[in-house]
Amino acid sequence: MKIFKKACGVGMFIRKRLLLLYFAVAALLVALMMVAGNPVFSKDRELRLQFADNFISYAVDDENGAVFNLFAVQDVRNRNVPLEDLITLVQFANPNIEVVDFKVDTGMVHKGYKLVNLRLTARVLTDELERDNKLKIWFGNEKTATYRFGELVVQNGTGFQDGHFVPTGSYTAAYPSAGLDVRIKNISGQEATGLKIEDLSGEITHLFEGDVKIGPGKVEHFEIEGYGETEYDFATITPILSYQLGGQEYSSYMPGVLYGAMLTDKEKIEKILE
Repeated sequence: MKIFKKACGVGMFIRKRLLLLYFAVAALLVALMMVAGNPVFSKDRELRLQFADNFISYAVDDENGAVFNLFAVQDVRNRNVPLEDLITLVQFANPNIEVVDFKVDTGMVHKGYKLVNLRLTARVLTDELERDNKLKIWFGNEKTATYRFGELVVQNGTGFQDGHFVPTGSYTAAYPSAGLDVRIKNISGQEATGLKIEDLSGEITHLFEGDVKIGPGKVEHFEIEGYGETEYDFATITPILSYQLGGQEYSSYMPGVLYGAMLTDKEKIEKILE
């Protein structure tokens, strides 16, 4: 009887070990299946994102931040990965530009590439002019990748003059290419001279021919086609109006304008792939 009990004990011990081994192998197989099924966890985990040459030059006057569009394409020729479900965190390389929220929008697939619009809500944490050209993205497994997205130039809007000019009438906010069509009214009570329109970085500048003046209470219609020497795929700009009042220099910014965002998804993809 003792021998029988001892044999039963040995058999039960072996069965337990086999059962543990079975569960271990099963867990390993499940893990391998997860790795194979998710490109973020596989050897070829690098998501093939190619950002457009995006240019953002913006005066951010809201404590909650401003919304910017960064266009890109995702190579889906081998696998169409749902990018919206994989990105968990986005940050700029510059710590003084904070991403407070983001959303991933995707569009059509053309020539094996899917259009991606990464909508970022960002704010500026200093009163200085801040720049960046790199974006760090966290994926579902907490691994990261850094991408060049173009150029971002932002500044806190508190340093600009308010109360001298206001847009009046219709204000065109979206253009197929660089330009500006705006009417502004001088409400300062003084004549404005030495007018110039540029962006925060100074890369886009339009000097008016002759000595343009705007008298008190007067409205000036600016129709500008193609200003600046640098071309970008897509741009978001707050035009900066520089002027003189009573011999003093001032700058104020107008509402933001978009360039290239009106293109179709197909046109956007082809522009990025050029």
